[in-house]
Amino acid sequence: MIYNIDFDIAAIIVILFVLFYLFDKKGLQSLANRYFLILILVALFSAVADILSAVINSYPGCTSLFWQDFWNNLYLCLHNLMPAVFLCYMLVLMDIADRVDRKIFVLIWTPFAADTFLLVLNHFNRKIFYYDEKGAYCHGELFNLFYAVAAIYMVAAISVLIVRRSRLPKNKFTPLLSMVLLAVGAVVIQYFFKSLLIDIFAQALGFLVMIFTIENRSDIVSPITRIFSRYSFMERAPGYFSSRQVAFIVVKLTDLSYFNTTLGVRRTNDLQREVAGWLGRQKSGMICYDLGNGHFALMGVDVKKPERKALVDVILSRFKQPWGRGTTRLLIPAQISDGRLAKAGIGADDIVLHSMEELMLVADAGFNGNETLYVDALELIKIHKRRIRLESLMRDALDKKEFQVYYQPIWDRESGKFHTAEALLRLHSPEEGFISPDEFIPVAEESGQILEIGRFVFEEVCRFYKSGQLQNFGIQYVEVNLSAVQCMDQELVADY
Repeated sequence: MIYNIDFDIAAIIVILFVLFYLFDKKGLQSLANRYFLILILVALFSAVADILSAVINSYPGCTSLFWQDFWNNLYLCLHNLMPAVFLCYMLVLMDIADRVDRKIFVLIWTPFAADTFLLVLNHFNRKIFYYDEKGAYCHGELFNLFYAVAAIYMVAAISVLIVRRSRLPKNKFTPLLSMVLLAVGAVVIQYFFKSLLIDIFAQALGFLVMIFTIENRSDIVSPITRIFSRYSFMERAPGYFSSRQVAFIVVKLTDLSYFNTTLGVRRTNDLQREVAGWLGRQKSGMICYDLGNGHFALMGVDVKKPERKALVDVILSRFKQPWGRGTTRLLIPAQISDGRLAKAGIGADDIVLHSMEELMLVADAGFNGNETLYVDALELIKIHKRRIRLESLMRDALDKKEFQVYYQPIWDRESGKFHTAEALLRLHSPEEGFISPDEFIPVAEESGQILEIGRFVFEEVCRFYKSGQLQNFGIQYVEVNLSAVQCMDQELVADY
């Protein structure tokens, strides 16, 4: 039988393009991409082995029996390796590989191990393939077991795709399903037309579709710190809540605007890169993500509380030492929080976050301190929720005119009279009662609501002064306090 190797040659061309595109555009930072690299390398070597074995089998006697056996065995081994690696790649892509029991992994690799064992025995019993009296390559009585194993892997892949579909990004489900269906169709065609070597070409087409759904290196890696970016974190973080013992440590550098102004953006970026590199080198089994603005998150599966706390102590100790190189060495204040993630349940002995929203509240809460400190993650959430509540109360107070302006007379000692008064803003919520200005004014300044509140105060003072009631007490003018935010407003003069 003369085998047609045209499809294998085409497969090699396609695979080489995919390989080049993977290294050039996508990178190997993610575990999924490294598994994808293994997939396409197995397919590449499988195509080469298929071509060589096909040529040798087409022309019996052109080489020794040893080399004919070698290339046939190598092709079958690599060909059977492909579906097992593909199934593992799917588990990694769905972010469940680190939560799969070891027994499942043993089960995944058992069919491949059985096929490999049969290939080893084939040298003695010729049950998989043999050569007839003319030296022609023939399938043995157990060869169909290879098709059966391939079918088992394909059924498993389709089942995992359907059952775990929700764990896949939307743009990856269709390419993965297409690749499985292409592989199934190619195996069926090759089963009936044995001289048509089409299955690896079908896999190569699947790779070609899949490579364009893989995130670019610039998407998953921060260009500043060269570690996994916020995009990578947001892609993977939801899956952490279904894991066992997922630990998190959030490290937030103080507001970087001061460093950008004094050191320059380039040196500030160098400092961030140094911090990120140091965090990533800690042998803790935790992955470091750059969340932007000097915020970093360390995430790790099956990291126990003592191990996590030990790393927190190491981080706190490191931030008490200066960062930088050469003449640019300085202390960088940082805020550290830690805990673990869980969908439900109460962690009486630990800090537990139960939702993606809570995790992002801890990760994104601002920090502008002057010293390194540890802050309870639950306390950060409490503070943030209180801030959100105050913003809502202030919006309602503006809409419903619930802010009140009080006037504090100022005594003139020389004249012995009141000549002026200071306008004082008070908030009395129908729901929460009196709220101190020390609590709501800073929140109003940070949220920008202070501008609208300032206009309200000025208008209210003008209205009340115009009524003449203050003049009855000898008050000649009223002092109105302006916040720094109002003073920076370019419309300040026009508004007042």
